[in-house]
Amino acid sequence: MRRASTASRPESRNLSAATTLAWTDGEDTSTGEPVRRIPPLNGSLRVRYLPSSRLWFEAATLVADRQDELSSGDIEDPRIGPDGTPGYTVFNLGAGYSPTPNQQVLVTLENLGDKTYKTHGSGIFSPGRSVAVTYRVGFE
Repeated sequence: MRRASTASRPESRNLSAATTLAWTDGEDTSTGEPVRRIPPLNGSLRVRYLPSSRLWFEAATLVADRQDELSSGDIEDPRIGPDGTPGYTVFNLGAGYSPTPNQQVLVTLENLGDKTYKTHGSGIFSPGRSVAVTYRVGFE
């Protein structure tokens, strides 16, 4: 099995970015088939703007290529099937505010394009366009 991944995070005072890229490849030496449930080439890009120490805004993109290099077990698996898993690109937006050091209010807008997609090997499709509001409290 071969795997490669990379991540970077250049930063400045008010702007930061993070990228990931992952690739996995593997072969069952007894059958010559690909290993089961190998994820496709995938990655992400996130850009965050911090206008103050308490407030941030973020844009993110998640990308996965289609996976059609399948083992016979993948083909027989109803979560994958003979056609494999389609690729996808998803866009998300978020914002956060910390009124105190141990509290956060977060608002996220996910899957802005209302894309129908699922992670390779998963039998469950991800939610369509959605909004989440979260309040976090830390105890120290």
